[in-house]
This record gives sequence, C-alpha cells and structure tokens, in this order.
Amino acid sequence: MAHRTKAGAKNGVETVIVVDRGHEYLLDPLDGELLQTLTFVKREGTKYPGNIGHHPGTTMQEVLRALIDRAEYVNSQLPCAETEAGIGLLKAALFVFEARAARYHDRQLTATLDEIVKGVGKCPRCGHVGCASHALPSPQNPFGENDERETEVGRLSP
Repeated sequence: MAHRTKAGAKNGVETVIVVDRGHEYLLDPLDGELLQTLTFVKREGTKYPGNIGHHPGTTMQEVLRALIDRAEYVNSQLPCAETEAGIGLLKAALFVFEARAARYHDRQLTATLDEIVKGVGKCPRCGHVGCASHALPSPQNPFGENDERETEVGRLSP
C-alpha cells in the first residue's frame, strides 16, 4: 500500500478513514503527515459472513492492551483521575470482549483481570486468553491440531 498523508477535514472535523469497514483504518497522526494504518485480522468462511478476502492483522483485544499500556504510561507522567477512570474502562472493555469469546466457545473465563490485560495464556491461533479449543502449534502442525484452514480459499477459523 502506498503511503498516504492527511486527507483533510470532513465537515470541519478530522476523521478516521475507513478503508475496509471492520478491518482497515487510516488514523490521523500528530507531529507528521503520514497517516497511521490500523489493520484487524480478516478471515473468510461461514463464521465470518460478508467477509470477502482475508489478511493478517490484530484484534480489538490487542489494541485495547496497547491503549491500556499507553494510558498507564501517560498517567505515570502526569497522573489524573480521568486517565485512571479511562484505564479502568479500557480494562473493563477488554474483559467483556474476552468474556464474549469464552461464552461463544462455550467455556468459562477463569483468567484474572490482570492475566487478561497482560495476555497471559493467550492462544497463538485465535488470540483469546484461556482458549482450550485449539491444540498448540508444533513444527509438524504449525497451526494446531484442530486447524480448520482451507488453503484453497484462505479461510482461517478461530
């Protein structure tokens, strides 16, 4: 992808540019002109209705972990109640997304909030904390024993 620079204002307000809804965004930078790309994983198959094409990327949980770390860093520089509250809300959002994933996969979320925030026990295949649905990868089976990949269409299943 070519480097893009600030697109300018829309209705007088700088906006996030949606490149591929739900999967790729261009974010306005500070102290520069080069837009920052945020790319989420895109998978195909029956569990991902409407997705056309696939590519690697991150998850909302990983972005939340980065935001929590950033907020804690900023708060260590200049502590304030609003940042503390924001950190708590970001952690709550992360917990809710991991709880949703656990419920979806019919398992209990047993990790502590601290383990969830640190990503302790995160599955290398689906990215969820406490996942027991996927066998761990090995040199003979790099995607885990229960891998449902279909290389012809590039589908990746969580």
